[in-house]
Amino acid sequence: MDEILPQPVAKLNHEQKQEFTNLPQPVAKMQQAVVMKDLLLLVPKIPWGHNILLMEKVKDLSARLWYVQQILEDGWTRAMLTEAIKSNAYARQGAAVNNFDAQLPEPQAQLAKDIGDRTFNKGLTLIHSYSFDSRLL
Repeated sequence: MDEILPQPVAKLNHEQKQEFTNLPQPVAKMQQAVVMKDLLLLVPKIPWGHNILLMEKVKDLSARLWYVQQILEDGWTRAMLTEAIKSNAYARQGAAVNNFDAQLPEPQAQLAKDIGDRTFNKGLTLIHSYSFDSRLL
C-alpha cells in the first residue's frame, strides 16, 4: 500500500485539463436555480409581450428577474421596459451619488431619488403617497 498511484486527472492531456478547470461552480448553479425559480413564479404575472422582449434582449437571469420585479412594482409599459433595457437600468441601479438622505427628511429624500431616476414615471397621480408639508403645496 505504500505505492503512490497517479491520479486520473494527471493522466489527462493539457486540453482535457482546461475543460475541467472551467467548470461552473456548484454555488453559481444553485444561485441560478433560485433566480430561475423566482422567475417562473413572477413571469405569468406580466404581459406576454413583456416576456418576449425580456427573453430576446436580456440574457442574464438576475437582470431579467430585476426587470420583471420593476414591471410588477411600477407598472412599466412595454415602451418603458424597452427604454430601461436600452439604457441598462439594471446595471445603473443605485449608482447615482447624492446627499438627499443627509439633507432631506425621508419622504422627500425618496421622492428626490425617484425623480432623479430616469425610469421614474409614476405621474402626479401617486404623489399623495409621499407626505409633504402642507406649506409646500
